[in-house]
Amino acid sequence: MPLAKVVMQMQNRGILFNVAKAKELDNSIMAEANSIRRVIEHEIGVNPASPQQLSNFLYKFMFLRPVGRVKSATMTDDIMLRKLIIRYKDEDLRVLLMSVLRY
Repeated sequence: MPLAKVVMQMQNRGILFNVAKAKELDNSIMAEANSIRRVIEHEIGVNPASPQQLSNFLYKFMFLRPVGRVKSATMTDDIMLRKLIIRYKDEDLRVLLMSVLRY
């Protein structure tokens, strides 16, 4: 089994991970997310930190449907936002949803 041998070698050797590059990417992504949050707050008039405002925006203005059966308290929690990211394929919508996730 050649594949098993390759996998075994990968496990033994590990992988290279560039910590500096990962930090650089993280900073870049966080800057973009903050920029999108500012646009949401100032241009759209929605506070992403407010579950009620975010819920109204996503479900009444954008007409998104929650994934599965949910209580109103969980309509904007991180799990639901991740489910919406998976459900909807529109890239701009995904970026918007990712920007309001609470890390």
